[in-house]
Amino acid sequence: MSSNSVVLAVGSHTWTPDNTTELDKLLNVMRKHKISIIDTARSYGLGASETVLGLKKLANEDTPVEQQMEAIQTLYKQETFEAFGVSNFTPEQVIEFYNYAKSKGYVLPTIYQSSYSLAVRQNETRLFPTLRKLGISIQAYSPMAGGLLSKTPEYIEQGKGNWDPNTPSGKIFRDLYYKPSYLKMLEEFGKLSEESGVSRSGLAYRWVRYHSALKAELGDEMILGSVTAQQLEEAVTELDKGPLDAALVEKLESLWQLIKDDAPIDNLISVRKVVRGFA
Repeated sequence: MSSNSVVLAVGSHTWTPDNTTELDKLLNVMRKHKISIIDTARSYGLGASETVLGLKKLANEDTPVEQQMEAIQTLYKQETFEAFGVSNFTPEQVIEFYNYAKSKGYVLPTIYQSSYSLAVRQNETRLFPTLRKLGISIQAYSPMAGGLLSKTPEYIEQGKGNWDPNTPSGKIFRDLYYKPSYLKMLEEFGKLSEESGVSRSGLAYRWVRYHSALKAELGDEMILGSVTAQQLEEAVTELDKGPLDAALVEKLESLWQLIKDDAPIDNLISVRKVVRGFA
């Protein structure tokens, strides 16, 4: 493993309190590999998981920034959380929150949670430069692009699981990725996996941790969204193999050229579109 590896965290969005046996197994895998960070959100579990990290998962456009920051500062002074992070904010919203907090001497946002993978790289140029300028570290989630990178074009065309056009999740995934360019990218991605002998998940995970825009020295982290203990064990075992060969990385980089013009900028655009359709 690289001595400059990005720190790992585990996402808990699929964790439920009715399966404590599997949760215990997941936690044991985390302990085994010395992973001590769990990503949470107010909507996860029983709805009361955010007790250490104050993380705004979504910009509230209906409430003035001044009012939001005053509430956040009050909670910070009460030691309700240790660090302030944001997610799903535009670059302009990040700057607005940061500048207002700085002008008032309030707690500054120091963490940004971003979807980031071989299939979703718009933020490398759209957002990350702003975060670096402000000294905000990056937590990259969905390194498998919501499972997209584990699928073949043939599987997606069947319209099963998360690709079922009759379900909310299927509508969202299809709006995000059901495009000729992405199907072509998956075809080429599969060929690289076969030629290199590295699994699809191995390519996706190892690229994010070792070859992407993330920087360990800047406090960046990578969130694994494993559902089961076995999946987490397999992911960490793959990551422990270290960086990929330079020639393989170059080929992976070229895949972005196939999809960059169609890549989603903000997943929430698709989510809102589907929600409005079901309303």
